[in-house]
Amino acid sequence: MKLSTLNAALKGELHGSGDFNFTNIKHITTAQSNELSFILESKFDSYSKTTNAGAIITYRFFSEIKNQIVVKDSREALAIVLHTFFNNPVSFTLREEETHDTLKYTNCSISNSSIIGADVSIFPGVVIGDNCKIGKNSILHPNVVLYNNCEIGNNVIIHANTTIGSDGFGYYNKNKKWGKVPQVGKVIIEDNVEIGANCTIDRGCIGNTVIGSGTKIDNLVHIAHNTHIGNDCIITAQCGTAGSAELGNNVTVGGQSGISNIKVGSNVIIASRSGVTKNIPDNLFISGFPAWEHKNELKKEAWLRIISQKGKR
Repeated sequence: MKLSTLNAALKGELHGSGDFNFTNIKHITTAQSNELSFILESKFDSYSKTTNAGAIITYRFFSEIKNQIVVKDSREALAIVLHTFFNNPVSFTLREEETHDTLKYTNCSISNSSIIGADVSIFPGVVIGDNCKIGKNSILHPNVVLYNNCEIGNNVIIHANTTIGSDGFGYYNKNKKWGKVPQVGKVIIEDNVEIGANCTIDRGCIGNTVIGSGTKIDNLVHIAHNTHIGNDCIITAQCGTAGSAELGNNVTVGGQSGISNIKVGSNVIIASRSGVTKNIPDNLFISGFPAWEHKNELKKEAWLRIISQKGKR
């Protein structure tokens, strides 16, 4: 698509060549010279000097970017671009019941375009969309749903009623009405991951949602769009992340904890019912809301109990 064609829909301020023809849309960190990306807020400004993207949609002018469209409402622009470029309905052509190596899939809906590895167990009620990849020896329990373009590694176990690749919670507000931002990224689940029942893992908006190898996720967990979880993490029941959260390796998350769109270092332990609202460095044990070092939380609770007891005297 030509940049000038896109700008006709955006009604932005075009700088550079309107004849620039981009072939795909990627995240600012991975886009190449024939691709389009976005800088929609100030925290991404530094990428204007390092990105390889051939063109960007941006909230302000960057002199170092050759081709760009400057827009007034960046969230609305993101939605318009994705609606204009992508046409990704959740529908697919089903394959007939078949024998794949030694396993017979029955009462499943599996797209013809998806690739399933050797010795994969797929239980009744499973739905697999277009262009999915499932590695060898993986198990999908009853009623698991994989939306289009999901990638599942080897030796992965996904328990019943879990949904992988549903749309991230992306909207923009205009005139007090909510418009949808299309979610066109992937979910990538690496090798040896186990995911409990009734979990939801949303696809990325443009980039990917990634679950690192060896990570284990309990029941009733929500992983939001563009979240990156490292290797060998443990996430227990009723936890959730905000979009674009990042967890390092060997992170332990206690039940009913919430993690904002921040970075959590490796080897961090997050106590149950914590609210993680700011970046956490490596090797800490944290608790509370907002979460801080556990020893500080214990001191605070001790003082509160002392004060409350004095008040009763």
